[in-house]
Amino acid sequence: MKMRLLFHFVAPGLLAAGLSGCQTDKEQPEPQEALISSARALTFPKPATKAGGGGSGKWTEVPRDGGAEYAQVLGDMEDVVSFYGFWSEVAPDIKTFEDMESLMMADHSFGFQNLRRDSILGMPVLWFDKTATDSGAGSEKLAKYFAAKPRRSDTAYKVRTRGVFLLQPGPALKFVTIACSRASIHGEIGTFYESQFQTWLTSIVANCFL
Repeated sequence: MKMRLLFHFVAPGLLAAGLSGCQTDKEQPEPQEALISSARALTFPKPATKAGGGGSGKWTEVPRDGGAEYAQVLGDMEDVVSFYGFWSEVAPDIKTFEDMESLMMADHSFGFQNLRRDSILGMPVLWFDKTATDSGAGSEKLAKYFAAKPRRSDTAYKVRTRGVFLLQPGPALKFVTIACSRASIHGEIGTFYESQFQTWLTSIVANCFL
């Protein structure tokens, strides 16, 4: 029977996910040591405000089940950047990071691309990319939340996502997704937001996984 990993990928509206690891001066434990550490409370704090990239730099929390999501609207709803994190339980067959990695590598039904193993502060992670298109339908609710003009329904928007999959250790393993997404006409996340995402992701790993 095929192993089953429970998680949800697509964020509310059109938001989806993000990117690479950071280095710190902190001594990095071996991945095996990190996986047997006790679980900490899993939180996704609001990213720091940083002006630039075409926006004010202010992040707004977007309601989301099972985690947290923060977004910026750049020039109405035609350009939306989102950072998010959430977790779900894993199937009993998945006991190690290697189990999770093997499943994600073998299952192409979700459209994840460029899957590659890495580590952040000694914690093993599986990077992914995902590219999708959206016609703009379904953005009305999000537009009202931001008091912004809805996307044009006759225009195709590109949704580019980069992020990581992790397993948080503890009595009950948690499958965790932390990602950055940008929905726009040009479809590029850009180095400005990728850099912010690296910092945000690394802080979550340091505070919740080590």
